[in-house]
Amino acid sequence: MIRFLDRLILVAFALATAAATALVVALVGLVNQSFGDAFGALARLLGLTAIAATFDGRAEDVVAFVGQAAMTGLALWVGPIILVGVIGEAWGRRSWVFYAVGMALAFAAAPLATGMGLIGLAILYHAAAGLAAIGIAAGSVYWLIAGRSAGPAGVPALPRQPDARRT
Repeated sequence: MIRFLDRLILVAFALATAAATALVVALVGLVNQSFGDAFGALARLLGLTAIAATFDGRAEDVVAFVGQAAMTGLALWVGPIILVGVIGEAWGRRSWVFYAVGMALAFAAAPLATGMGLIGLAILYHAAAGLAAIGIAAGSVYWLIAGRSAGPAGVPALPRQPDARRT
């Protein structure tokens, strides 16, 4: 029971840290003009007019912006991290590739969950590539904190190799 509670706290901390990492990487990416323009176009395509207006340099309705940002944050930031983190924990995956690639794919596909089609995502490939980069960073941080030790207790991360010197 104590191991489960310890693991639960570690996973919650890893999820929160991965979400913070995703936010930092996104903000750094938004400084890049082409990614900021692509993300603004993505917001317009999803009908998030207040967010799109902010990317265009004109913040009109702060309440609408906060509401749309909260909804988008849940769908695009927290959702993929929780999805891949919970699946990795349930399946006992310890591979960095699982978390990095899984979160990259989940982040890149997250706009599809908000109602945008594949054609819209293909048009805005800069935004999809940026979201995938955010996913790789978040997946790497999650793996460093909790993913490396996922799975049942007492099972080593890698199988032990026989020591040739002992034989």
